[in-house]
Amino acid sequence: MTTGPRTTGPRDDHPPIHLTGSIAALNHTRLCAELRRQGQPWLVRRGVFVLAGLLLVAQILIGAYNGARPSPLPDWVSYAAFGVFFVGLYGLLQWRNRIVRSGVGTAPSLGDETSYKLTAEGLTLTHPLGHTLLRWPAILDVVDLADAVLFRTGPLEYIAIPHMAFSNGEDRAETIAQARHWIAEAKGKGHMDHV
Repeated sequence: MTTGPRTTGPRDDHPPIHLTGSIAALNHTRLCAELRRQGQPWLVRRGVFVLAGLLLVAQILIGAYNGARPSPLPDWVSYAAFGVFFVGLYGLLQWRNRIVRSGVGTAPSLGDETSYKLTAEGLTLTHPLGHTLLRWPAILDVVDLADAVLFRTGPLEYIAIPHMAFSNGEDRAETIAQARHWIAEAKGKGHMDHV
């Protein structure tokens, strides 16, 4: 809810806006589906069904043609329809992957370096476009992968610190061990102690 007088539109001297809420009751599956609808063309989202429908129609037409004619089409025609289906499916997957990669690569926060600070309080990210503190109870685990160390905040959500941010492998291993210690310590105390 806003504080101060109501305005008729945005203005530079607007008072702060304070909001409070929980995302626990949100239907995240529906939210992700809505984002897909906004970010992916219809054919990318429904193309598999279109291709399957076209394959079915082709097979029905081939069967009808073969049943009505004394000299049926060669068997390879039926197989060719399946080949076209799989080529189309491959093309759709490549198109979808290109959309996903371009969407991730255009995020404004990827343009500048991020500073990562790990303390007993949590993981702090500082970037020219924002500042975030994740307290240790919000982090499920730390995973070291080929290019980055992931601080998992959900099954598929994470904060990534690239390996190049560490001075060497030993530094990375020590940082991971310390972060895991803080996570375990936070879980032992309960998250209310850190709020």
